Amino acid sequence: MINDEFQRYLLAITKSSKCIKTEVIQSLWSGYGEIARFKLFDSSFDTVVVKCISPNKIDKHPRGWNTTFSHQRKLTSYQVETSFYKNFSSQCKDSCSVPSMIGAFEKDGNQWIILEDLDLNYPIQKTQVSIKEVKWCLKWLAGFHAQFMNAEPKGLWEIGTYWHLATRPDEFEAMNHPELKAKA
Repeated sequence: MINDEFQRYLLAITKSSKCIKTEVIQSLWSGYGEIARFKLFDSSFDTVVVKCISPNKIDKHPRGWNTTFSHQRKLTSYQVETSFYKNFSSQCKDSCSVPSMIGAFEKDGNQWIILEDLDLNYPIQKTQVSIKEVKWCLKWLAGFHAQFMNAEPKGLWEIGTYWHLATRPDEFEAMNHPELKAKA
């Protein structure tokens, strides 16, 4: 998922002589791409994390939601994410740190978001957490919400999330549980 133009951009923005994709961290939902770690050479960055978004290669969804509406929602979501990193992430303090955005690149409907690699400062990845660790997560979440409580959400979701009924008409229509559907 790396093309020559993106690679030149990555090398230029990180002032690197060479880059190598070392790991696919995760595939994106519905086959829209991947998140990968890149090793950089002769740069102030040792590694970066790159979100490679390739919506042109969509062919599956685990629950069959391959509608035009669903596709557009995902594309909007990636634009919102890029907007967050460009315009809001630098406002996140120690109480709600997020990766710093290094750059973003688009070409032929594909998009790459280059982020700071958090593994350098947060190398431990958990599969289970204690109650104390859950409290730390909730403290981070509270700090994140407090940071943006009265901020104008320019370029972001107006409701503040990707997950709400207005973005899920296909799923809502398919609900078979009348009482749950009425509550929704």
